[in-house]
Amino acid sequence: MKRNISFLLALMMCFSLLFPAIQTAAMAQDAPEGVFEQDMPFKDMPAPGSWKYAGIAFCVNNQIMNGISATEFAPDANLTRAQLVTILYRVDGKRAVSFENVFSDVASGRYYSDAVIWAEKNGIVNGFEDSTFRPDAPVTREQLVTIFYRYTHYFGIEIAGDPEQLCTYPDAGMVSSYAAQAFGWAVEKEIIHGVAAKDSTFLR
Repeated sequence: MKRNISFLLALMMCFSLLFPAIQTAAMAQDAPEGVFEQDMPFKDMPAPGSWKYAGIAFCVNNQIMNGISATEFAPDANLTRAQLVTILYRVDGKRAVSFENVFSDVASGRYYSDAVIWAEKNGIVNGFEDSTFRPDAPVTREQLVTIFYRYTHYFGIEIAGDPEQLCTYPDAGMVSSYAAQAFGWAVEKEIIHGVAAKDSTFLR
């Protein structure tokens, strides 16, 4: 479990590349020794001295994330819902699952098929009211924190989120009801600091 939680922190550091306003405690920590010493094959990798480098290299070396090609990682590209659950599925050891037609837009044989079924069976994702998962849709900020919140529960760690933590943000009323507890948890734990704009700070 400790190793998986360490992976989770490293993942949150990686995702901060894709969601710049997400700040994580992992960013302030040194990456585990020896996990990113080998040369990266990607031409678009940030410089080794950059705060981005350790998180990307950790995930690549531990086979958590791949590039979009043999020579490109695309650190600034949007993360899709399918990519996110596939990353978490790999962290959890790619446990064996039996494919089921849970979502109308998730067919068998795709790179993310088993990951999506695993995530749904373990309460990490629910999909949408129209029985779709929308694998190619970009992950929103509230979806991301909700999936991390549920993933933490999946490891048997009891955490609570207080939506009252959001009351100081002008756009708190725009948070979906399903994400309110998760967003409260993320703000309380300083995973989310918000986005500064127009003399205020927004959750977005």
